[in-house]
Amino acid sequence: MTKKKNEETEIKEEENIEEPEPEEEDKTEEKEETEDALKKAEEERDSYLDMLRRERADFENYKKRNATLASSSYLNGNIDILDKILPVLDNFERALADADPEDPFVKGVTMIQRQLCEALRSAGVIELDVLGEEFNPETMNAVMQTECKDGEEPGMVSEVMQKGYKIQDRIIRHAMVKVTK
Repeated sequence: MTKKKNEETEIKEEENIEEPEPEEEDKTEEKEETEDALKKAEEERDSYLDMLRRERADFENYKKRNATLASSSYLNGNIDILDKILPVLDNFERALADADPEDPFVKGVTMIQRQLCEALRSAGVIELDVLGEEFNPETMNAVMQTECKDGEEPGMVSEVMQKGYKIQDRIIRHAMVKVTK
């Protein structure tokens, strides 16, 4: 029996040497699972951070776009109103062109015209001064052509038939002009 016990002991010792302890296997598996879970959590974190950054950038772009839209809408509204006021200013100028400047009524109308012009200037409206300048289709409409007189060059504005106006960098109304040919 001793021999059998010795053999069993030897077999158990051999088994102990060859097989790792179940506790060590569990720890290795647990460590691998933990590392996998950590990697997965880090990837998820990076994904969420990336989404957050994209959302913030989109929101900043949205704010800029809305600010630009609001200012351009305000400018468009001003231009629409000015489009309706400018013909009134033109009529003042036509009425005063042939009137007697000493007439008290004409003096009153002239003061109203100046007040209107000053209000437009304070709103940022600028009259286009194009007389004697080279024709520019971006700011002028040529409605007639005239022959060059002495000292005039072709393509120059010889007469302004209707004044043009702009606000900021936008043309409200193109100047209607006669151009030399």
